[in-house]
Amino acid sequence: MSKKDRFANVEILELIPIHNCKSTEESGDMQLLLPRFTGIFWGSIFQPLLPDSRAWIKVKLDAKGVTIWNAIGNSQSVREIIQMFIKSNPDDSDQASDRVWQYLLHMERHGMITIQEKDS
Repeated sequence: MSKKDRFANVEILELIPIHNCKSTEESGDMQLLLPRFTGIFWGSIFQPLLPDSRAWIKVKLDAKGVTIWNAIGNSQSVREIIQMFIKSNPDDSDQASDRVWQYLLHMERHGMITIQEKDS
């Protein structure tokens, strides 16, 4: 099944995003830490040898991204994350569901989260 068809017969609002990487706060900013190298050789052998300053790709989140990231940390469904997002960003309520879903898909594509069904 292609990635595009992956959610074809699934109730998207009931899916649960799960953290797939570490996060850290530096100077009041939230950052996600992605390993610089992955895979059998590079990830398991070379990655641990790197100093911390070089081992991670740091992705800075804005305030809206932090809201979504923190909701994911609470094992919320996509529906609950959207509701939480609207509550903290009422000006963006018109397009919130589509924007949050696209943001989650982007995070999954880049290995930051995993999206799974409730029963998984």
